[in-house]
Amino acid sequence: MNDNVMLKVLWVDDIPQQMFINNAYKDGVDIENVICVNDGINMLQDQTKAWDAIILDANCKIAGEQEQASIDALKKALFELVNIRPDVPWFVYTAGDYEGLDKVEFLISDRPYDKKRFYQKPSEYKELLDSIKIAVKHQYLYKIKEKYSDICKFYDDADFLDLLVGYEEGGIETDSNIPNRVREVLDWLMGKLNKMGALPVLFNGTNLNECSVCLGMMTKFVPNHVQESFRFCVNIANEGSHMESRKLIRENKAPFLNKTLIGCLIDAMNWCSSLSDDMELLKKESLERYTSNSNIRRYGEITKSPSGTLQLKDTLILNDKTLKVGDKVACVKYKNQDRYIMLAYI
Repeated sequence: MNDNVMLKVLWVDDIPQQMFINNAYKDGVDIENVICVNDGINMLQDQTKAWDAIILDANCKIAGEQEQASIDALKKALFELVNIRPDVPWFVYTAGDYEGLDKVEFLISDRPYDKKRFYQKPSEYKELLDSIKIAVKHQYLYKIKEKYSDICKFYDDADFLDLLVGYEEGGIETDSNIPNRVREVLDWLMGKLNKMGALPVLFNGTNLNECSVCLGMMTKFVPNHVQESFRFCVNIANEGSHMESRKLIRENKAPFLNKTLIGCLIDAMNWCSSLSDDMELLKKESLERYTSNSNIRRYGEITKSPSGTLQLKDTLILNDKTLKVGDKVACVKYKNQDRYIMLAYI
């Protein structure tokens, strides 16, 4: 098992032990807990989440906190959860049931990846984690996360992982939706770069091209191949400019375009995932670009006025739900009106 790969595991248990979650995290298993089966169903149906494994409690709740825990929850979980994601290995971790462990064992089928029907709380937690790792490392998704471990630590959205699978496996030559999916990753990435202070312009959801150009100006810290990767991705995937590309892809007249597009996205993500070492210098260059802009009127840290309004150096900020006290931003004068609009995080 590669120590650089963090596994994502869903745990359905109405009485979770924080010590188990903490120990699992130290052992490379990131556990997210829900307290009832219905919540687990919702998590598995969320297409933005990718799970490496599922842990089920034998004596849990089906719908919420108010009901009595029972083995019926395990029956529903085995019927519902496993059918939603049949490719995800599942395990049972239990302290027993009011009807005894024999009843629990009777409900659980044999699985080729698990040598035991269930694991007892709390004594067999380490054995459970080891079994999860053994089962997962044979899954194709794990091999993808292992190969792109640094990038996947930075961003592990399920659709992005699926793009990586398509890049490795092929079969995406005529998928005309790939540019749109890449665009969604770029949207997230530009927002992330804003928050990190590495982008000298605010990404507002419609100015991918402007953001790409600004990154191209950061010549001290953005390698040329990364600048070109961003530029190519934006040119192909940006909303309003990818219609022709989608037509060519759909008609198989550009059979290598999708793979090239995802490859450039991987280059950009790989650079972003390794920014921490140069972050302070990058922020400094970004700040220099903010303050050299002749339109800049205010920059600094957001505070809250006595009336509760967000403000910047006694200047009221436009209502922006993404802002909070302590954010550092730069603002420009908004047209000819006596108010300001946020330009960028700094």
